Amino acid sequence: MGNVYREMRQGATKIADGTRLIYCLKCMRDVIETIAVERIEDRLGQLEGASGHAGTTRLISERIDVLAIGGGLDRDEPSAPGEP
Repeated sequence: MGNVYREMRQGATKIADGTRLIYCLKCMRDVIETIAVERIEDRLGQLEGASGHAGTTRLISERIDVLAIGGGLDRDEPSAPGEP
């Protein structure tokens, strides 16, 4: 993407064409990142099954998901789903 930005600044690539190209490159990068995350999750699932610590890792990953989506946990909420 950096090369496309430089080409647009130098006038070698039209702004409209460069913008479309950058959008396409960003979409492809997002797909590649999604595939990488899914592979990591699959591997984590395999390791959880082999180690017997699936419950602990599941709770940790749920907390991470909550923090990533909701921006944090309140002290009044249970510390993990299903806990009092």
